[in-house]
This record gives sequence, C-alpha cells and structure tokens, in this order.
Amino acid sequence: KLMDFLRKYLKQFARTSIGVIDFINYFKSYISEIYTPQEAEDILTQIDFEAWIYSPGFPPVILDFETKGYNEAIKLAQDFIDASVDTSKALKIYSNFTVNLKGIFISHLIDNLDHIDSSKADYIDKTLHISNEINGEIIYRWLQLAIRTGQLSSPYTLA
Repeated sequence: KLMDFLRKYLKQFARTSIGVIDFINYFKSYISEIYTPQEAEDILTQIDFEAWIYSPGFPPVILDFETKGYNEAIKLAQDFIDASVDTSKALKIYSNFTVNLKGIFISHLIDNLDHIDSSKADYIDKTLHISNEINGEIIYRWLQLAIRTGQLSSPYTLA
C-alpha cells in the first residue's frame, strides 16, 4: 500500500511546491480513503506527527531493518570467516540471495577483513563464484575485498 500511496502522492503534487502540513493532510486523507473509519482512526492515532517532525533527536520509533534474508547473509559470511561453513549448502544459499543481500554478505566480509586472508578470499570465491557475477555493484565490492586481502593484485602501481 505504500507504493500506491507514493504514486498517488507524486501524481497529486507533481510540479508543485508543498510543505509538511500538505503532506500530513494528504496522508490522513489517503488513510481515511482506503480504510474503514475505525481502522483509519486506529492508524492515525498511533502517529505522533508533532514528535516525528518537530522534536529534536532521533525519530520516536526505532526501526528494525533486520530480515530473515539479512540474517542469512550475515550468518553465511560469518560462517566463512569462522571456517564453519557448510560448503554443500553455501552456493545454493548464496545463489538465492538478491543483489542487496549479496552486497550485505560481501560488506560483512569487508567489515571483518582482519580475519580474512588471500587464501580464505580465494576459497570463498571458488565456493560461491563471486568473481563471475555480472552485477557491477557486486563485482565492485568483491574487488575491494579481493585486492585488500591480496587474493588479486591491484591494477594500479605506485608512481
């Protein structure tokens, strides 16, 4: 429903300069339009617009962005770092990751470079075939790890 809201919101206010009050009013009318009066009231009473917009500091609600996929990506990366990975399942798990999850997987490896040497990076690549990826973002992240661990030499030399 968020995408529907955003489409309608952008269509309504295209090429228009608006303020916070306009957004709040449109949001309230959208919620009232798609939900029953009781559901709309229940939703809107949970949102403290004053706190979200005018209070200093962090938002009043801390969001948790961890998902099952995120946790699987971190666990797989950590299993490679700890040398406790089940290689018979690793490729299947990695192959089912979205591009974002593959990025999270490699980012976790990069964040733990002090535990990864060239042979471990080579083992990860041979197991998961990361260097054969066609997505530029994945290759970019993998090259950061591969070069920094010494698995691949840098394409640049010092002048």
